[in-house]
Amino acid sequence: MVLQHVRLEGITLNSDRPGPLYRQLCDEILSQIASGILGPGDILPPSRQLSKDLAIGRTTVIQAYDILKSNMHLESKPGIGTYVSFSKKGRKKA
Repeated sequence: MVLQHVRLEGITLNSDRPGPLYRQLCDEILSQIASGILGPGDILPPSRQLSKDLAIGRTTVIQAYDILKSNMHLESKPGIGTYVSFSKKGRKKA
């Protein structure tokens, strides 16, 4: 299993858009997975770092990560972090 750290680029969140910011973040991450920008095993930034990078609350990042984990798009392991799932099988729409 080869895992590599990635920096999420090109994510734009807008509090003026309808819907909560965590949903927008989910959509942005899913879009990057679907387009191949993020691939299986890519490690996403820790929630503290991503919240700082995007100037949003850490809870917002945690909510987005939790939704994507519950829909099998992301996985997390202690000591490794949160990463794009290797298994496309069973992935549900977030």
